[in-house]
Amino acid sequence: MNRHQQTIRTARLDVRPLDMDDLHSFHALWSDPDVIFWGASSDLTTSEQMLTRLMARTIPGLAPSGWFAVIRRGDGAFVGDVVLQPAPWARDDAEIGWHLATAHRGRGYATEAARGLLAHAQAMGVTQVGAVILPDNLASQAVAVRLGMRRTGMIEHGGRPHDMWRIDLTVPDAVRGLTA
Repeated sequence: MNRHQQTIRTARLDVRPLDMDDLHSFHALWSDPDVIFWGASSDLTTSEQMLTRLMARTIPGLAPSGWFAVIRRGDGAFVGDVVLQPAPWARDDAEIGWHLATAHRGRGYATEAARGLLAHAQAMGVTQVGAVILPDNLASQAVAVRLGMRRTGMIEHGGRPHDMWRIDLTVPDAVRGLTA
């Protein structure tokens, strides 16, 4: 399956699997301490190694899955990334996450891209999706709320306590608006 066939299109965005052609954009995002405030990438080589590892994190039997570039269709700008990967906390769960470049925040891109991934996951039979969000990351919490996710408790992730947010894609009301 080529990159074009794996693209999830939303109203304004193309959400497609990250590849090594995205290295410089990925590095710009992941080296920005305002975006990756828990440990930004220190150099291009570190970002390349990270991107290589992340590209391998896919959900068996779900294509596409893994780490995705978020591209604004109007001008081709790389605005961030989103992820739909195996959850480290439960064997049958999927994890969703998002990172947006500072210059592209506040426009609904994270919600739109993540909503597209959730609709894709639901259509492919995924039933449980979670996100781990630091308690002080109010912007990501707002995205989770707009997606219909609910805070369900705390979890240790990356050596720090995070809020666990979940959505059950089998509940009809949970998927309302995901295909819009």
